[in-house]
Amino acid sequence: MKQKVLILTVALCLASAAEAQLDIWVNGQIAPPDCEIWLNHGDTATLEVRGDSQTPEPVEGFIFIEGPAAIDGHALQYKGNASEYWDLEELAVAMGKTPQETLAAFSDSTGRDLSDLSRFVLADNRIPAKPLEGPLIGGIQFRCEAAGDVLLTLQSDDPVPVYPDYTITIHQTAFCYTYYVDANTGSDGNTGLTPDEAFATIQKAIDSAYDGDSVIVYPGRYEERINFSGKNITVASTDPSDSSVVASTSIDFDDSQYPAVVFRGTEDSNCVLAGFNINGYVRGNDGSLEPPIAAHTRATISRCVFQENSGDCGTVLKFCDGLIINCLFADNNYMYCAGLYPVIDGCHGLIKNCTIANSRDGLGIRVLDGTATIENCILYNDGITLGAGAVVNVSYTRWEPPVRVQGSPLQLNLGPGNIEADPCFANPIRGDYHLKSRTGRWDPDRGSWVLDAVTSLCVDAGNPVSPLEDEAVSVFNRRINIGAYGGTAEASKTPLRWSLLADLTNDGIVDAQDFAYQTKNGYPAGMAISGDLNKNGAVDMEDIAVLLDGWLKTTVWR
Repeated sequence: MKQKVLILTVALCLASAAEAQLDIWVNGQIAPPDCEIWLNHGDTATLEVRGDSQTPEPVEGFIFIEGPAAIDGHALQYKGNASEYWDLEELAVAMGKTPQETLAAFSDSTGRDLSDLSRFVLADNRIPAKPLEGPLIGGIQFRCEAAGDVLLTLQSDDPVPVYPDYTITIHQTAFCYTYYVDANTGSDGNTGLTPDEAFATIQKAIDSAYDGDSVIVYPGRYEERINFSGKNITVASTDPSDSSVVASTSIDFDDSQYPAVVFRGTEDSNCVLAGFNINGYVRGNDGSLEPPIAAHTRATISRCVFQENSGDCGTVLKFCDGLIINCLFADNNYMYCAGLYPVIDGCHGLIKNCTIANSRDGLGIRVLDGTATIENCILYNDGITLGAGAVVNVSYTRWEPPVRVQGSPLQLNLGPGNIEADPCFANPIRGDYHLKSRTGRWDPDRGSWVLDAVTSLCVDAGNPVSPLEDEAVSVFNRRINIGAYGGTAEASKTPLRWSLLADLTNDGIVDAQDFAYQTKNGYPAGMAISGDLNKNGAVDMEDIAVLLDGWLKTTVWR
């Protein structure tokens, strides 16, 4: 297992007599200067400050944290009549600021990049001054929240000379845990570390996890709201690639006032939500925080189903700027809301291999003041809306022009491969949005492959540079399908001569239009170079040779 090392440096800069010193104790043992301590990822260390009887009071100072860590709790054991200990929240109240503003103020004044802090006073105000002896501050829980270097500084605020730093080093190995959740047999009183010790709720597992950890959720109905709280973790069903598992692993919290899933807005692509049937809506930032975080999450949302939801007035996904891939958004509706609402709102990232179909208002995707790329998708009875400042790139997508415009300026970049043909869904009335195929379509009800009388033109219509991923290997399968099941093991199969690798425009023939796209200079940011047929990252003579080899060849459906 690959391990990472996290180094925690604790520096003591306290005013006292030259021989005097405060000692740091970790987990009940003294940590002499320059010692090293090892912890596993996710462990907490209990810190304690003790006096050596030569350090007189009063001492005033701060505990500063720099890096991905925080401190929780304390027990003020030196009970002088002027002693106090304020955590970040209490200090913020005293300063009349929010915790974030308080951190920013101290970061500016100290030149430190702070993630947490607390203030202490150890004083009795008696004459003569009492020596500080024995336990002074105890029960400080130091919590490592991610791999990386962390600096913890215990620093005096007295205007007198300071003495040499007292430094200890804690090495944290980035050992990642997997937590298990089972709504049927689990208990939040368990450890969550084995299937037999599974938690009962997803939120309990998220609260227990740290960056890099995973949460595996067994099939069941989870009637709860979950909050990622900024953690870069993976939360997934037992098999996101199996549509029957996804259908039976549901997060049920369909309330227009509150999201079923909420992200803090600070997560990156290492945060993953995969393989759930979500009955409710997902929000990419946490509006309940004070002040609210305006940033959008960049978490990856994969192989999730949003079907027959009310969501937030019909919106089931909002403010998510990460990769949204292999998700189904279908038949979403709402009641008691005035106005028109999109299914996906304000998501400025890559939306790839998704199916958006049959929403009540026909407003599939709305892009606000950001850039969104839509690739290998199907929009059926659902369109695209552009707000002021929006930039939208659309390629290899079954869509329905024209777009709806809500302000200016805006920019719509139509790449190659877009089609308007009937997607030929298997049975949308029963909620089955697999694509029909004469050579094989997966039927989730039967759990087997069936044959249809027709084949969808969305089969093998994806970007030629997109990998086939889990699609069935076949000499006829040259390109990824578009829609939610493209690139999965449930992708509909390809008939003989159904597609041509070099047919970049998806019009059934390799001709001058395809050559023009292949040799085009400059693609909008975020749009794949579809002419890179050998998938080496650039269009070169080998790619042109592939196109010329297919020159004027046609598909069976042209």
